[in-house]
Amino acid sequence: MIEERCVFLTAARDILPVGCRVSGDEIVSALRPSLADSSCPANVTFAAFSDAVGRFFVMSGGTLYTSLNGSYYISVYSMPGQLPFLINKRDGDGLFAAFVCGGKYMMHRGSQRYVKSFTPTVGGCVYKNGRCFGIDLNDRRKIRWSGMGGLDDWTEGLYGAGWAYADGEAGEIKKLAIFGDTILAVCTDGFSELSAHGAPENFKITRPCVRTAPISENTVAQVGDKIYFWTAAGLFSYFNGIPDKVNCSLAGGFSGLDFAVSYGDEYYACGYFKPLGRRCVICLNPTTGRAYIIDCPAVALCAHGAVYAYTDRGVCKLVSGGSWSFECTIDCLGGA
Repeated sequence: MIEERCVFLTAARDILPVGCRVSGDEIVSALRPSLADSSCPANVTFAAFSDAVGRFFVMSGGTLYTSLNGSYYISVYSMPGQLPFLINKRDGDGLFAAFVCGGKYMMHRGSQRYVKSFTPTVGGCVYKNGRCFGIDLNDRRKIRWSGMGGLDDWTEGLYGAGWAYADGEAGEIKKLAIFGDTILAVCTDGFSELSAHGAPENFKITRPCVRTAPISENTVAQVGDKIYFWTAAGLFSYFNGIPDKVNCSLAGGFSGLDFAVSYGDEYYACGYFKPLGRRCVICLNPTTGRAYIIDCPAVALCAHGAVYAYTDRGVCKLVSGGSWSFECTIDCLGGA
């Protein structure tokens, strides 16, 4: 990996600070945090964007908050519980967002919303091919899928709902992710893959157990055709059943990464960065091999139109902007 460090050039009064980084013999643009909303709740543990209703959804302290534009978050409902999830759905009245946590199911249509009970014991669901795939809350080595009715259809049958066991050697399932035609089960110490195309008779575990070091499940994100994730042994990629260590010494400066998203061709993750002694964000481009640090104390991340970093003092939008001209001799930088 090519290491780069992020610096900030603050010009004279009334000039916009511009995020920069040193790249070889050049100073090039880099993302910097810009405060979007200081009233956003602290300790965000879940963050996602719904295309169906054009809103951000975050969880903090068991309460769900929403925002229309990434700022001005409002408290919606108290929904404490485990493995919350957000999916986009359509019915006869159009698109809506469905958020589920703690036995509650909130339907959000933008201008209208309501909550009802949710009795199926599943969490962490993803939506693919008209079905929900979730983690069985009573047996976290089991993946369950719904019938074609989605969230409201869990009656088991030949063409209805069903389930399959991930290989238990990798431990309990912590998260599910869509990975091509498969559902990727992120387990304590590895992965399993469930084939999820066509009819239910095709739903089966195709890769029963790919072992890794213990995984930080919220760092799993796809960039290109690979999954990237943080383990107790560092940063890894995953493709075709093979985990591969990512050669990035900047990532080695983190004592741990605990939240990540992908945006464009880049992987963003946050955690405690030992050289600076505080939380920061790392931006990694796997294609170019370049990585740099963004000095922002994020505890959670979300991507839609930009990367949003949730801190204990509000939410920041990672932005680049401004233009500048820089000319000097080596003498004006203090000599060789």
